[in-house]
Amino acid sequence: MSTRRVSDYVQMIDAPYHGRTSVLGTYVVSGEKVAVIDPGAASQTPAVIEALDRLGVEEVSTIVLTHIHLDHAAGCWMMLERYPGAEVHCHPRGVEHMVNP
Repeated sequence: MSTRRVSDYVQMIDAPYHGRTSVLGTYVVSGEKVAVIDPGAASQTPAVIEALDRLGVEEVSTIVLTHIHLDHAAGCWMMLERYPGAEVHCHPRGVEHMVNP
């Protein structure tokens, strides 16, 4: 797992997916609050949380899902366990599935 600075306010977390890196990216947008974009598959979300800890992120206010495929959104529940105050944002058609898959 590695992180890469994309801009002053954006970091990319490259957590392993099926044992490989450089496959999927989780983005962290920091400012007054922190947003995480696509926490990834359940298998990679623990590494995303570890990277957030290394980056000094104590609280995530928003989790944004670009879409609800398993490789982008399945680890969302782990993020909510770690950051219970976070709000999840996804397309309206994906809400029902995210609430009750």
